[in-house]
Amino acid sequence: MSREASTEASREASTEASTEASGFDAVAATVTSFDDPRGIGEVTTADGRVLLFHCTAIADGSRTIAEGAAVVVDIGPGLPGRWEARSVRTA
Repeated sequence: MSREASTEASREASTEASTEASGFDAVAATVTSFDDPRGIGEVTTADGRVLLFHCTAIADGSRTIAEGAAVVVDIGPGLPGRWEARSVRTA
C-alpha cells in the first residue's frame, strides 16, 4: 500500500471511530413541515438548525407526523456535508 493510501485509510478509520464513540445527539425539535406523498419532513431545533428526515425515521412506525408536533430527534450524518434527523420521537 502506498503512503498516500495508508494515510487516507487511517483518516477514514479515525473518522468512523469518532462517530461511533460519540453516537447521535438527541435534541428537542418541532416539525415544521411534512410532505405526505413524498414522506419527507423537516424539523427545526431550539437552536435554529433545520434538519430533514424521511418517514422511515419516525420511531413509532407510522408514516406521517403532524406539522407543529413537538419531537425529540437524534442528529446524525446524512448526505455528504449535511446532518439529518434520525429516530423522530414525539415529545
